Amino acid sequence: MQQAQDFRDECDALYDVVSGLGAEGMEAATAFKDWTPNMIVRHLHVWNWAAQQSLADTPAFGEFMQAAASRAG
Repeated sequence: MQQAQDFRDECDALYDVVSGLGAEGMEAATAFKDWTPNMIVRHLHVWNWAAQQSLADTPAFGEFMQAAASRAG
């Protein structure tokens, strides 16, 4: 259950960071690879979804990873 609480705590902390940014702030470049907060949140969401798929639907996760690898290079 600790992992679930840690995940919740991380989600709450992320919400605290982005909740006051507004639309313009969500599209402003950050010090992290010039990614915007919107890009960072989308990236985290995709990989959280992938982690859930790895537990719930192994074949779908495998297909996702193959597609991601083919796009990466």
